[in-house]
Amino acid sequence: MASKVTFYRDDDTLRVDLADAPFGYTREYGETRHVFFSTTGQPISVEFLFVSEGIDLSDLPARDLINEALRSVRGIKIAA
Repeated sequence: MASKVTFYRDDDTLRVDLADAPFGYTREYGETRHVFFSTTGQPISVEFLFVSEGIDLSDLPARDLINEALRSVRGIKIAA
């Protein structure tokens, strides 16, 4: 599956879908970043809140894949 980026402008939220696999659990990275993992521990999706303030990828799993997917998004500061 190719990564898919969805920006919800009204909610100031952005979602990056990384893989198509059964959902297992969620891990929060601070208050503004949530990573959804498969039942085997693979990151399958990431949700960013308050993206107008910027996105921090520094300690996220699969950050290179997420950064690549976000190249199509304009106007949001990304800290890798």
